[in-house]
Amino acid sequence: ETRNAAGQASKADLDAATATLTGASAAAQAAEERYRKAQLDAAALNLHRQKRLFALGAARRSDVTRAEEKLAALQRGEQ
Repeated sequence: ETRNAAGQASKADLDAATATLTGASAAAQAAEERYRKAQLDAAALNLHRQKRLFALGAARRSDVTRAEEKLAALQRGEQ
């Protein structure tokens, strides 16, 4: 109790905080990986869509190029 009053944490408190931090870090990393995969999937889908629109004459070549560049950047990990 004296240590707690002085602002020092017990070993159990430190262990609990470390475990919580480890779990939160793992959850954040998993969420980041899911987000990156979702971005890649969306960019690939957009590229496919732009190519189909271009083939139908409803999109410009620059739209396809921009979609290709976006997907390539995501695959390189730049965005």
